Amino acid sequence: MPEADNFPVVSCAFARISISCGSPYHLAVSIVPGKSVITAIIALRLAKYFRTTPAFWMNLQSDYELRKALRTIGAEFEARLRTLAVAEKPSDSRSQTQALFSAQCRALAVDRCVARDHEHGGLAYRSGDSPICGAGPPASRLLTALSCRHVIAPLAPFAKMPPKPARGIEPMLMPKVETASSDVREKAMSTLLLGFDADPVARFLFADPARYLSACRRFMDAFGGRAFDHGTAFVADGCRAVALWLPPGVPPAEETMDAISEEEFGLRPEIAEAATGLFEGMAKYHPHEPHWYLPLIAADSSRTGQGLGAALMKHVLARCDKDGVIAYLESSNPRNISLWERHGFRIMGEIQSANAPVMTPMLREAH
Repeated sequence: MPEADNFPVVSCAFARISISCGSPYHLAVSIVPGKSVITAIIALRLAKYFRTTPAFWMNLQSDYELRKALRTIGAEFEARLRTLAVAEKPSDSRSQTQALFSAQCRALAVDRCVARDHEHGGLAYRSGDSPICGAGPPASRLLTALSCRHVIAPLAPFAKMPPKPARGIEPMLMPKVETASSDVREKAMSTLLLGFDADPVARFLFADPARYLSACRRFMDAFGGRAFDHGTAFVADGCRAVALWLPPGVPPAEETMDAISEEEFGLRPEIAEAATGLFEGMAKYHPHEPHWYLPLIAADSSRTGQGLGAALMKHVLARCDKDGVIAYLESSNPRNISLWERHGFRIMGEIQSANAPVMTPMLREAH
């Protein structure tokens, strides 16, 4: 479109921009037909006015200058490449590289610098908008479009691209969740023991280190071990994190748990009453409708903070949402409550018994 025809339409808009940016009116108008360049100072002022980054405007200017240079030497450069190709008979990979480079040279357009700036929070536009696709410098076309209040939108293909990791930092991959077979049962139980070594309730019930390693291990196996029998025991990162989920209709091995409790807490009468009160409170809040129950979830203490627990939670909660089934757990550590809340659990109450640590029953409705 002839750019001169746009001047009456956007003159008022340019006046407002000039006043807001603190730049002379004639300078703003001269940018549109390409008579003036986007300097660093102008880029700063435009960025402040349009709420973009200064690099966004500088990239537009540099891209325009590159395209001007390409028009000057592009044909000569491609002719030299064709001459070299005939003389040297390059390999397929070299030919592909030359073809790709030539295509990139021909495709140099303002979209490239806009996409680069979009990664840093700048604006991008639809390359199909006619005022932007006209002739002239890219900065001038965009400024014209902005002044006429054309639609500005994120460049969709680039908006879906993941952000590039900082130099020297490896991107974090999504932990792989796998179903734990009976072959890794002992390894999984060892991970749970490591993960609960500082848990308030677990160490209140099994304070002695030797008893914790022996009796608590058997108690955990009875509490959530049936998950291995039903294919609902899951591990992440090679058993560095474990979640024992009990599906609807599958309760813990309560008789075994009672036997271990009588054996252990009978030797420690000072906690017998508190332990009994905890178990009674757990039974009080436990749902009666079909639900997924999470007795135990933990990660090796050397691998916490790496998203392993979150991956294990999402793996089963997605199934809960698909089937429309609630999920239930008791948080034995108050530090984990916010984590469960982020996954959609809500607090049902508190389980308090004598001098025992507080347990928090939590329920999650299907989403």
